[in-house]
Order: sequence, then structure tokens, then C-alpha cells
Amino acid sequence: MNKPDFADYVHTFFLKYLPLQRGLSKNTISSYSYAVMLFYDYCRNARNIRQDKLVFAKINKTLVEDFCMWLETERDNSASTMNQRLAAIHALFLYIQTEAIEQAALCRDILEIPVKKTVTMPPTYLTVEETTLLFAMPDTRYKQGRRDLALLLLLYDSGARAQELIDLCVGDITFGKEATVKLFGKEGKTRIVPIMPETAKILKGYMKEYKVKQFDQPLFVNRSNTKLTDMGITYILKKYLALAVDVLINMILNQS
Repeated sequence: MNKPDFADYVHTFFLKYLPLQRGLSKNTISSYSYAVMLFYDYCRNARNIRQDKLVFAKINKTLVEDFCMWLETERDNSASTMNQRLAAIHALFLYIQTEAIEQAALCRDILEIPVKKTVTMPPTYLTVEETTLLFAMPDTRYKQGRRDLALLLLLYDSGARAQELIDLCVGDITFGKEATVKLFGKEGKTRIVPIMPETAKILKGYMKEYKVKQFDQPLFVNRSNTKLTDMGITYILKKYLALAVDVLINMILNQS
């Protein structure tokens, strides 16, 4: 029986270790998978090493360092994006280190590759006037506009990330004396956040209109009554932000 090599550990890492032992989300696993596929692409296109020929004997610290450089120079990745790809490679070799003692030196060398320093920008916040203007953008004469207003209000009121909003089900919303939303963060972490009465009122109206009532049914749905995607929420946010910016510009021009 052949001794396990790099491809075997990659297979087990993605199919068993990450989802079953680490319990990571599908999005995180997908991000890790994309990073490793990019590593395979680099080896094939820049080093002429096919995926089925990429074995431990052909992997070293320099190869991974050159891969990181390739991400920045050839794929024009930012430092933060490159760091995310390197973090996935680090996670893979950290796993290999625990499973294959004979590869300890290789894993140590790769885990020593540092991430690149990035400039951390302070977060920006909308003013009260800008927030009010944003909430005024959905046309609530129409069903979709009423859904979008409920989405924007809940996103703002709860401080949820887009993925947390996507993952929400009806059972995660509690109405009563104090309405709350249960958010599921990274790596299964949960938190319960109170929401304002006006947000709860509009959310309840949306749920009734869209017939969103099954306990395990996605909270926010599209015209086909299926779960909204990250792309869908991004589109909604960009749409209303662009409308709000246009209104602000017109207001400024009319005052000049």
C-alpha cells in the first residue's frame, strides 16, 4: 500500500477535518478550497507541476513564498487577500503537521512564512441624516421595496454581517415585549441581539406579506421565494446606497 502523500492529506483536510472536526462553515471551507486551488494553478502554470504530480518532495518554503508573490504580482491581490490565501495554506500544513510526523520540518518551514503587514483603516459610519436618507430609498409602495426596507433596518439595527442575515430563519426572530434576533457568527458562535420596536413592526409586516412563517424557513427570500444570496444582499445595499448618494449630490447642487 502506497504511503499517503500531499493529495491524500488535502482530500482528508477538506472532506473530514474542516467540516467534521473543526465544524467550519461552508463559506470558510469554500474560501480555503479556493486558496488551495490557486496554489495548484500556480504550480501548474508557473512551475509546470501538474496537480497529480504535486507531492511533498516538490513542495518547499520557497515554492509557497513564490506563490504568495505570484498572487500579488500576477493576480494583483491586495496584501489582505494574499494573507487570507496564506492563512488557508497555513491551516492545511498545520493539519498535515499533526497527521504526518515525517513532514514536520516542511510544515514548520511553511508555517514560518509571515503574513504581510497591512494598513488597518478605521471604520466609517453613516451620520443620522445619511442613515435616515438610506432608509427612505426603498419604494414601499411595492412589495419588494417593503422587503428591502425590512432588510436594511434589521441589518442596521442588529449589526449583522451579510452572511449572518442570509442564514437567518424565522425561528431566529422572537417578537414580544422586547423583540430579538439570534445571529450565527463565525465558527458556530451565536449571539442574541435586541431590535427596535419600529424594526420589529416592519419586519413582522414583511413576514406576513411574504408568508414567511415556517420555523426553519429562510427569513429573507427573493421573488422566487428562495433564500437570498450574498450577491443578492450586496446588490440591494449597493442599489440603495447609490440612490442615496444621488439624492445627496442633487441636494448639494441645488443649494449652490
